[in-house]
Amino acid sequence: MASGTGRAGGPAGRASARSRRVDGDLLSGSVGLLDVPRLRALWAELRRLPQIDRDVMCHGDLIPPNVLVGGSRLVGVLDSGGFAVADPALDLVGAWHLFDDGPRAVLREALGYSEVQ
Repeated sequence: MASGTGRAGGPAGRASARSRRVDGDLLSGSVGLLDVPRLRALWAELRRLPQIDRDVMCHGDLIPPNVLVGGSRLVGVLDSGGFAVADPALDLVGAWHLFDDGPRAVLREALGYSEVQ
């Protein structure tokens, strides 16, 4: 399987810049407060998650303020400025904001997503 590096939230360059910022500015600024070597190792490991699905177009910010509901149906989605190629699991972030544990599990099972996704 291909590495997931550069896949989170858009084009590889933008994700790589975010990764450099976390590894550089944020972690370096935490020396003396946190176990930075351990966090760097964890960050590197998380950046190597396997690519399970092909990248698709994703909203990227599917949270309650960006979702319009009429009755019990989705009627619109706002703020599509972050719409970009990404791992399809990225749009599952909305499920963690919008649903409780039970409905989240139902959605993940219906989509056939694993724990990694």
